Amino acid sequence: MAVHPFDAECAQHDILHRLTKFKHLWTNGLIECMNRSSKEQTVKIYFFETLDKLRKHLILWLLAYNHQEK
Repeated sequence: MAVHPFDAECAQHDILHRLTKFKHLWTNGLIECMNRSSKEQTVKIYFFETLDKLRKHLILWLLAYNHQEK
């Protein structure tokens, strides 16, 4: 069976790729919370002149988010 390119990329970077269960409220809620946080702290408060500038800002935001003290 062929490996999907996304799964191959995840494996190359030692990232565990898991799928959520369809209509499973807990996992869907976690994703919705992350989506809301990223929107509130990026596109809803900054204007990005180009898609490249948005991508760079989002990468920096994700790095800060993932490495913050919890």
